[in-house]
Amino acid sequence: MKMNEVIRKYRKERGLTQEQVAGYLGVSTPAVNKWESGSSYPDITLIPALARLLWVDLNTLMCFQENLSEQEIAAFANQVYETMHQQGFACGFAQAMEKIQEYPNCDKLICMIASLLEGGLIFFRVEEKENYQQQIDALYHRLLDSEDTAVHNTTRRMLVSRYITQQNYQQAQQLLDEIENERPMDKVYFQAQLDIAQKNYPKAKEALERKLFSEITQVQSILLSLIDIALKEENIQQAERLADIASAAADVFELTHYGKYSTYFQIVMAEKDKERAFALLTKMLSALQEKWEPKKTTLYQDLPQKEQDSSLGNMLAKSILQEIRDSGEEGRFLWEDERFAKLYRQYVKE
Repeated sequence: MKMNEVIRKYRKERGLTQEQVAGYLGVSTPAVNKWESGSSYPDITLIPALARLLWVDLNTLMCFQENLSEQEIAAFANQVYETMHQQGFACGFAQAMEKIQEYPNCDKLICMIASLLEGGLIFFRVEEKENYQQQIDALYHRLLDSEDTAVHNTTRRMLVSRYITQQNYQQAQQLLDEIENERPMDKVYFQAQLDIAQKNYPKAKEALERKLFSEITQVQSILLSLIDIALKEENIQQAERLADIASAAADVFELTHYGKYSTYFQIVMAEKDKERAFALLTKMLSALQEKWEPKKTTLYQDLPQKEQDSSLGNMLAKSILQEIRDSGEEGRFLWEDERFAKLYRQYVKE
């Protein structure tokens, strides 16, 4: 809450008019009106008297808050996402950086914002990506000395990925070695056992289902990396076997249909199998429009149903198609085909 909002809120709660506040403090009524509209601020010598008049402490009146709660950070992250979605990445970036200037020592805020902005570089069409990426990297570097374990580890994971991409392997290894062991034992599992013993079954089920979903998602990521290795070793047969396993896992563990099809896509791209590539690409883009409902699954019935933003699927579809279009010779066999142009017109509105 801004200072002008605090003054207006507590004045009304005290049952005071602007004229009364002005009279008590020896200022004009228009001056109080300007305070509440935010066009000017009270003189610093009036602050203590104003705080006493409104029955608030100075920290409340001056809007001083050392850190934000996790709920406040999550709510602000949603605001930034909506800004990027509706007004463009640049506006969301400016909004985020302004909040960081307001809370320069809130490591959780900075970490959340850096991750969100990095995702925005992927999902949204952004000019001067390198400039924004450098500023995001600078945010991560600010957090390297954070005493918060989660921030400490997240920051290093993100920078390790960056250094690997840049082929800066020595620095990547150095940061990787600094990541603290986050779970010497699986706390979620033991907490669930405790909840079961106390007959708190709903809480235990939700925690275990959430853990299962997290773990199988990680397994799928590992399988995709193994497929990538097999392709780099030119072992197509091994890549196909791994893709079969990943696709079957997506079925067994009731993931989205997108995961079932996408496991094969990097294989057909490597083989330049045009017909199979278009068949998979069409299914993948269609699957991104589907709504995943945990309540209709067997494994995740107790997970809360999040409000699904249909625009997210569209953004992912757009990102996939733009990546293919910008892939040069590697994707030429696809983007030169009229079928790709048709898909591009369908999902990418420029």
